[in-house]
Amino acid sequence: MPYQPGHEALHRLPASVAPGGTLLVAGHDPGDEGADYTGYYRPDEVARVLGDGWTIRVHECRLRTRPGPEGTHHTRDVVLRAVSSGGEPAATR
Repeated sequence: MPYQPGHEALHRLPASVAPGGTLLVAGHDPGDEGADYTGYYRPDEVARVLGDGWTIRVHECRLRTRPGPEGTHHTRDVVLRAVSSGGEPAATR
């Protein structure tokens, strides 16, 4: 998700998931060669705006199980999977 002035989309993201719903965010591991998050939110930034109404089930770096397209050097991805219980997002507290 691209950065926005005021980070409005980032702060509204948790409210866009229904109670009991799952939020899944994945991206290249910032430590991988060529990974560049300039202008984009990382999964850890999304995790920080989740409030008490969220249970983070997965937030880890995973090795890819298949090779990427020719010319890419990415071998790991960061995965964030969280489940909403419908509580108040951290951004509004």
